[in-house]
Amino acid sequence: MSSRPKCGSSDIRFRISESDFMALRSIGTALCVTLVACPTAQAAEEPPLVKTWLKEQKASCSPGVMTVKKGFLTRRDVNADGRDDYILDNGFLECDGQASYYCGTAGCDTTVIASVGDGYANVYEGMARNIVFRTVRGKPAMVLTTHGSGCGKIGAENCTSTLLWNGKTFAAKR
Repeated sequence: MSSRPKCGSSDIRFRISESDFMALRSIGTALCVTLVACPTAQAAEEPPLVKTWLKEQKASCSPGVMTVKKGFLTRRDVNADGRDDYILDNGFLECDGQASYYCGTAGCDTTVIASVGDGYANVYEGMARNIVFRTVRGKPAMVLTTHGSGCGKIGAENCTSTLLWNGKTFAAKR
């Protein structure tokens, strides 16, 4: 019977020559340099406005613990300028395990931060049941589904409104 170590054991060892070790070390160094120097290998960093907004949300949960779930932050070009914009959906936040802290029958608190000129601006902040971005009459548009009370209906019903991009924000279409 052989006394071979099992897979996953920390006792598995390999013998390699010094020249093979140096070759592997060079490959590892080159890979590390590529990952650090190559811009496509790094994720884009959020603008300061997004970081500030998230910091404010964490403070609103204090002294509780805020949990950020996958889906909270969506990067997407919503104003057709070729740059990432940010949709922050509080439906994917929890404060002390309570998702309802940021949502209710009107939907969830949602913020859209869009690139404007050389910077970013908060172009929408409010309760929304759903937000869809599309093109209307050749312009970027945001279609909001909100609480029924916003358009004279009962709360369980939906109101839908379309806002068009005017170069600075989303505004009611005319």
